[in-house]
Amino acid sequence: MDVQYVVLSWKAGAKREWLAARHAFPTRDYPESLFKALIVHRTGKHAPPIHKLVRLAEIAKLDLTPEMKSKLVEITAFNTETRYTEEKAELERIPV
Repeated sequence: MDVQYVVLSWKAGAKREWLAARHAFPTRDYPESLFKALIVHRTGKHAPPIHKLVRLAEIAKLDLTPEMKSKLVEITAFNTETRYTEEKAELERIPV
């Protein structure tokens, strides 16, 4: 794996998402992309395909205060709700 290329790819994605956010278009993936870039940079391995920000921060070896963890949990919950709204609606239509 070309670590530098993967890190640059994650950082480029984060930059695109940040620019979108700056133009009043909220983006949920900005912190996730930054954490994943940091994971690849620090470990030399691909970041895991997960969305839990606290777990990504832990893998990236970031020291988080309890307040920071709480905020990341909130953001993750919001991101999950907005990311999977269509899938959730479809599942709710399936008779049990």
